[in-house]
Amino acid sequence: MDRLSLVRNARVAAWLMLAMSALLPAAARATVPGHWDAVTSANGTDIDQIATVRTPDGRLHVIWHRQTSASSSSLAQTVLAANGSVGIPQEIASSWAGVGDAVALRAASGNLLVFSAATRGVSATDPLDSVEQWTSSDGGGTWALTPTPVADGAGFADPLGGALGPDGTTPFLAWSTTDGVFVHRGVDPPGTSVNLEQAAGFGCCGYDPGVALDSSSGAIGVAWYALVDQGDAVYARTLDAGSGAPTGTTMRMPGTVDSVAPDQRVGLTGLPGRSGLFAAYNGGGASQSTVLAWRVGAATATTLSINHSTELRDPTITATPDGRLWVAWSAAARIWARRSNPTLSQWGAVTSIPVRQGTGTVYKLALNATAHALDVFAAFAPQTGSGVQTWHSQMLAGLTLTASPARLKLRKGKRGAIKLTVTDAGVPVQGARVTLSGHTSGTNKAGSVTVKVGPITHAASPTARAGKSGYTPASAQVHIGLR
Repeated sequence: MDRLSLVRNARVAAWLMLAMSALLPAAARATVPGHWDAVTSANGTDIDQIATVRTPDGRLHVIWHRQTSASSSSLAQTVLAANGSVGIPQEIASSWAGVGDAVALRAASGNLLVFSAATRGVSATDPLDSVEQWTSSDGGGTWALTPTPVADGAGFADPLGGALGPDGTTPFLAWSTTDGVFVHRGVDPPGTSVNLEQAAGFGCCGYDPGVALDSSSGAIGVAWYALVDQGDAVYARTLDAGSGAPTGTTMRMPGTVDSVAPDQRVGLTGLPGRSGLFAAYNGGGASQSTVLAWRVGAATATTLSINHSTELRDPTITATPDGRLWVAWSAAARIWARRSNPTLSQWGAVTSIPVRQGTGTVYKLALNATAHALDVFAAFAPQTGSGVQTWHSQMLAGLTLTASPARLKLRKGKRGAIKLTVTDAGVPVQGARVTLSGHTSGTNKAGSVTVKVGPITHAASPTARAGKSGYTPASAQVHIGLR
């Protein structure tokens, strides 16, 4: 082994030892909602954004890049166990001149694919401003670099967007530069990419493209923010999976005119085995007062949250394996989220967790969901000092508790009954434990339970509470008055 290799390996080993010592306490415990564990190094910047991909064993691979010196970057992965505990960072590639924010995908073959805008070195024979591919055939244990670039002209696009086509093999990768928003189909030839800004007749400029597959139609969707004469807003376009050519027209997301740039990948997702593409974005102009969810092509968007006193930032979206949607955003030193029902016709209660103590600013959000929990990744900058670091926590869907009647009137000394119903985005929740005035009962198949109250001697407003494992609990105030 030559001296350069020895020095390089020693540096890598030293970095891994430091990472191990920093993350080992977290790795021993499962994640609970609101507890944060670091997944990247602490010397990141506010433009860094991670990528995630889950394997069938439930493990979640987090892909990120790190500046190791003034002239060198590495690409790394941190693997989370199925219970959310965080593992030790591992290097995918090291000693590159530059590596951008990656895309991570799982092919139909089971191989893990990582794509990143990268420059290997300063030599004239090295690929410059290209998109590179790394492949793992053993679940992320080892990685191999594809000999030739997948695409060129990407610069250090931050972030890269991507999805696999309906064949589960062909990648569609999107990036933005000063010349437009480009989408590249496949891995060969590297010089052919579609410019969606040009296809839309836009002059300038596009940012932060997200890419997703419509599992039913096989169409590829791309959503991006555009700063253009036609209106500063988020736009979407579909592409033919066979040719990579744009189809239909460029669509502007309702409610986003005069909005501000998201500064992260535009949230866009499809549903496993079902039709539709879905985006999440903020509206309300520069005030960022609303969070919107939009089915691509629909006439209107759904408002998931509105607040005129604080900015609702970093909205993003993901799908669960059973076809629900999660949307999350940051505001007022907390991460907020809502989950839909299986038919996407209703959204559940808003839940939230506090950001990590000592956080000054939240810069990026990324999501990955199972049927039971939402894995949340947020880039936190400290209140004092420097460096941005991405951390992981989990969130649970929120229960909704309603009382009927909400206002009950009884004669003095008499008893009455209140029906309490527990739902999850409109879906009845059986087996929830409901407590009111010291009485605890479990809900039936309809999600309801009837609780006797009284006899009363004066008006009261007791709080009913509902809880079930796997959910964020709910409460509702009941008003009992005298006739």
